[in-house]
Amino acid sequence: MTSLQKKGCTFQWTFKCQQSFNILEHLLTTTPVLKVVGLEKSFVVCMDSIKESVGGVLTKEGKVIAYESQILEYEQ
Repeated sequence: MTSLQKKGCTFQWTFKCQQSFNILEHLLTTTPVLKVVGLEKSFVVCMDSIKESVGGVLTKEGKVIAYESQILEYEQ
């Protein structure tokens, strides 16, 4: 992804890109992320945002408990 941010670089959707996307989509939509958690240990929240969207992951002991992403709507 960072190589695509270079000036003059163009993006081409290849068969390898499609394969990677299919694997990622499958993992995000079929792997259970809910887990029964005890309250005796701390949770970790990691968030990231850009102008158009925000996302976050809730983890405990290095395991994903839940994740969320949202596209932001704003007026210019």
